Amino acid sequence: MTQRSKVFDLPPEIRSELETRLISGGFAGYADLETWLRAQGYEISKSSIHRHGKNLEQRVDKIRVAREQARAIAEACPDEEGQLLEAASALAQQQIFELLLNIDIDPNEVKMSDLNRAVRGLADLGRSTISLKKHQAEVREKLRAASAEIRKTGGISDETLAKIDTLLLGIVP
Repeated sequence: MTQRSKVFDLPPEIRSELETRLISGGFAGYADLETWLRAQGYEISKSSIHRHGKNLEQRVDKIRVAREQARAIAEACPDEEGQLLEAASALAQQQIFELLLNIDIDPNEVKMSDLNRAVRGLADLGRSTISLKKHQAEVREKLRAASAEIRKTGGISDETLAKIDTLLLGIVP
């Protein structure tokens, strides 16, 4: 069994500052970080800091990739009928789930409130997707009803109405 990292024993504010310095320093300068921690009263080797930094860098990279994927989806797919939101939601759900599975969490530091927030985030994404689909169905139904009413009253040719239906609903009546 591997030994628990001393970085996990740091107070949350010191650990947070260490992680900020790791990220802003491009995951380099471990000797300087060791010196800084020593000045704060903590004896942690640069090797231990490096191991923690390597794990943090992997997590940061996964988040960066998820953002790039979402941006690529946005650029590649014009948002038709909320498909972009749906795709981004699915991607976010997948990334959050993967993060929860692969994150290097110290069980002694996990707060149920943090876990609850992550699970609640997944649930919120699911609800937003369901709401979006419901709204899309309602809008389609209103457009179909308006199209049917226009057909009854006349004034617009069937050909024009068919074009409107195709443009607004993505269907051929």
